[in-house]
Amino acid sequence: MIVFLLAVLASCQNNNSPGYYDEMELVKNRPSYYDEMTVEGEPFHHEEIGVSINNGTTNGWEQEEPIEQKIIKQADIGYEVENYTLELARIKALVKLHGGYISSESEENSNYRISNDLVIRIPVDRLDGFMDTLAAGPKRLDYKHISAQDVTKEYVDIEARLKTKKEVEKRFTEILQKAKSIEEILQVENQLRVIREEIEAKEGRLKYLENQVGMSTVDLNVYQNLDYKYIPKKGKSFGERIVKALDKGWKGLLNLIIGVVYLWPFLLLIAVVILLLRRYIRKRRANQQ
Repeated sequence: MIVFLLAVLASCQNNNSPGYYDEMELVKNRPSYYDEMTVEGEPFHHEEIGVSINNGTTNGWEQEEPIEQKIIKQADIGYEVENYTLELARIKALVKLHGGYISSESEENSNYRISNDLVIRIPVDRLDGFMDTLAAGPKRLDYKHISAQDVTKEYVDIEARLKTKKEVEKRFTEILQKAKSIEEILQVENQLRVIREEIEAKEGRLKYLENQVGMSTVDLNVYQNLDYKYIPKKGKSFGERIVKALDKGWKGLLNLIIGVVYLWPFLLLIAVVILLLRRYIRKRRANQQ
């Protein structure tokens, strides 16, 4: 893209446009060591370097304000209860009390057990209190885990790159307004489309991280073991079985008749063949006599 920018700026220089000339000089006169610089193992693009020089900043390499930690907390808990119905009501009340919500719920019932897998979102500052209250009520606690993931580095890096890309978008918009030919306009618009897609992707990632940091996820498995009771299947009476047999027999007869009707061309062909064969046999016998 730098080649394109230089071509556009050079054409504008021929047209004695001082604005384009200044921009070209900014790109051409940048220190050579900028080409080898990287952030988090990823090289800056040339267009990003141009914006960095123009603004006199280092795009996040110098931090003036203290960085706020971004921690994603996740918890897993499973336990057995004596009364599943009452416990489910208690869980929903605790979730509401702590300002959270249930994002998914999967209940299963069998002769042996009734269980429910819930995914709960709780504000991060209320997670510990919620977990302590939740673990205080069950008959038996099977497991309880709380994990924390520090995403501060990723968050700051995305913020810095997003700021840079927005500056690049601004520069491209300015260049687009000065473009003279259709070819130049199409090339700049294509670069704008690419940079805007990258901006949307990074903004989406930031929103996801902010959501995960602000609301912790709790995977909860609650269950109640039931006393197994054999429930025999109720069989049909003799009269019901007779009626069912008559019904099936009648339907079978109807299906047979319908099948014969479908086969009438073949039956007619067979009848003609048999008739011709009988005539042939009679004629042969008459000739022999």
